[in-house]
Amino acid sequence: MYLRPRQLFAKFIVEEQISRVDANGRIVKEFQSTGEQLFGVVSSVNPNEVEKWRGLKHEVTHKIVQRLGTIKAQIGDKLICGDKIFIVEAIDDVLNFGQWRIYFVTQRSDVK
Repeated sequence: MYLRPRQLFAKFIVEEQISRVDANGRIVKEFQSTGEQLFGVVSSVNPNEVEKWRGLKHEVTHKIVQRLGTIKAQIGDKLICGDKIFIVEAIDDVLNFGQWRIYFVTQRSDVK
């Protein structure tokens, strides 16, 4: 993996998505902290990947690459890095060796 200047490993706080039924009978999705932290590198996705994921009904804006360790977040979970919030859309375990994991995420500003 080649890093560009200012592209260092960052710490992400993982919050899992929970669904509950409110008083009106509607399903409400909330996020709850898991205490897990993920260390990874954020990069933008190239136009080919954007089209690939758009065809699969996922709006992907970035990817986060994690080196070693177990899968810390699941699809639908929220990753927080400073003031940036990302929602996990897909996870790829590169070559199924467990060395690298790619989280395809969407950066959101409307989620708290």
